[in-house]
Amino acid sequence: MCDPVSLGIATFAVGTLSTVAGYQQQQQQANFADQQAFSQMQAANRGAENQASFAQSQALFNMEQQNASINIANQRSLNDWVLNTQQTNSANARIQREYLLAAQNQNFTNLQNQLQFQNQLNQAILSEERAESQKNLNQLNLNSDLEAAQEKRNAAKAQRAFQAERLMVSSIEAQGSILAQGRSGQSVGLGVLNEGAKYGRDMRMAQRNYQTALGDYYSDKTNAFLKQAQADSEAMASTTLRPTDPISLPSIAPPVFSEYAPDPVFADFMTDPGPLQGPSYAPMPIGAPRPGALGLIAGIGGAALGGINAGMSANAMINKPPGAPAPRIPLNAN
Repeated sequence: MCDPVSLGIATFAVGTLSTVAGYQQQQQQANFADQQAFSQMQAANRGAENQASFAQSQALFNMEQQNASINIANQRSLNDWVLNTQQTNSANARIQREYLLAAQNQNFTNLQNQLQFQNQLNQAILSEERAESQKNLNQLNLNSDLEAAQEKRNAAKAQRAFQAERLMVSSIEAQGSILAQGRSGQSVGLGVLNEGAKYGRDMRMAQRNYQTALGDYYSDKTNAFLKQAQADSEAMASTTLRPTDPISLPSIAPPVFSEYAPDPVFADFMTDPGPLQGPSYAPMPIGAPRPGALGLIAGIGGAALGGINAGMSANAMINKPPGAPAPRIPLNAN
């Protein structure tokens, strides 16, 4: 049999080692559980950070896409405005050209009408001047014809006076000759009467000739006036009527230009992707329960008590009194 003391010490040592080993094992298990919880927390935080970073990248990408769409829309609005402006410029330029061409044609027509009026007026004035000259010439011809007729009348009148004087002288001479012959009685009276009758006949003939010449005078005078009237009528008929003043064409209405389109309204670009949510970090893990020092001390105390009990039991078995029952060795608590 062993020495009771050695047995007690051995029992204490085994119990202590078992207690310390259990304590260390619990410490290792707690450390492992803490390390696992910390690793899981780090993995969860990295996942949250990655998810937040992806959400931020997605928000920035969406903002870039939205800005690209806005840029395309703004460029389309600008292109439409430029095209509309060019079309308006072309339309207004065409309207301006048509207006200027119409105004030029109107001015040309008015000037052409004015020139035609002036030419016709000049021709009418020239024809009136020619007619007036012809009328003056007709008046000169009339005066010449009247003077010729007057001269013929004067000549006829002078001839009648001369013939009357000559016939009177001839009659007086003839009657004087008869009376100078010394005749008497009826024959002298018949001779004188005969000479008087001859004188009267010759005077009537001279008067008739004068009346004929006077009729020719009035006839020539009338013909001269008729000739002048006919010539004046022909001269007036040859004139051209003066034209009326030309009526200018009505003024052309000013052109109505197309209005330009208003300036394009550009959409604003996005400068803020919106509220960005940062990562939601997991809370620090709670440490696993660890064995307390009191438990270790209690275990070591129990081991010591077990060693004492083992030694005492061994000692009692070795030094058993006669008739005493065998001692019961208590079991170790650990």
